[in-house]
Amino acid sequence: MRKIGGSGGEKKAFIWHAYRSWRIRILTGLSDFITDDVFASFAEVEPNNFIDDGCEAINAAVRASSGNKIDVESVLAERFPAIFPCVRAFHGCRGESSTYLEEGILRGDIDRSKAHACQLFGRPDRLDAIFDELQSYLIHNSGKVFFLLTGEEFLRNGTDGYIQRGSEFLSAVANRLGQEAVLASNGRGMIIECDIPTDLIPEEDVRGLTRLALTEVFRRFSKTDPVYSGDFGFAIHSDLPREQIVKIHFPLETDREERE
Repeated sequence: MRKIGGSGGEKKAFIWHAYRSWRIRILTGLSDFITDDVFASFAEVEPNNFIDDGCEAINAAVRASSGNKIDVESVLAERFPAIFPCVRAFHGCRGESSTYLEEGILRGDIDRSKAHACQLFGRPDRLDAIFDELQSYLIHNSGKVFFLLTGEEFLRNGTDGYIQRGSEFLSAVANRLGQEAVLASNGRGMIIECDIPTDLIPEEDVRGLTRLALTEVFRRFSKTDPVYSGDFGFAIHSDLPREQIVKIHFPLETDREERE
């Protein structure tokens, strides 16, 4: 497989499926607060649904073992960019892979989205009215690129639509025009694997990711719940340079081609 780009691999990136690696790095980064005594205290007072409490049960275990009154989630969120300069994430789409390899992944743009629709569907009389009807969607997605933490999430729970039909906007236009078959001609269904620089990820999403990671560590320690799948999404508010693309996957094709 041919190398495309990326940040330099697993040594820098937070990769959800590389649990053993990122667990060590997180616990090392929190070694001044999370110790063996904290895990012992957690085991003694572990609530039935500690996931629903955010990280409060973990904070309680820290207080019980050392007396430190901290918000461990906030501490990790502050330290996360230094521990993990980038996050491995996945973007589902439909188009030509060469475009992404040349331009990177461009943030949503209203005029570009409308031009793409005209390229696919021509200029039927109803198109301007459809654009007006979908304006709120276009505004919501303008300036953003969306990612999921795992590629598998695009293949479950109905989210394969991004790969089969492209953007929700194009799918909605096709549905209103009765031209769903046109979407099949719009390139190839892809899952683009990327390394997202952590400083591009909004602060609230970094915090959500730290909460997810911390609760996963203690969930696995408690052995009371199944391993979490990593169903977590976020958006960045900038283009993603092509150098941050690691692999492009074509999961709907019979040979399940993957290039690196």
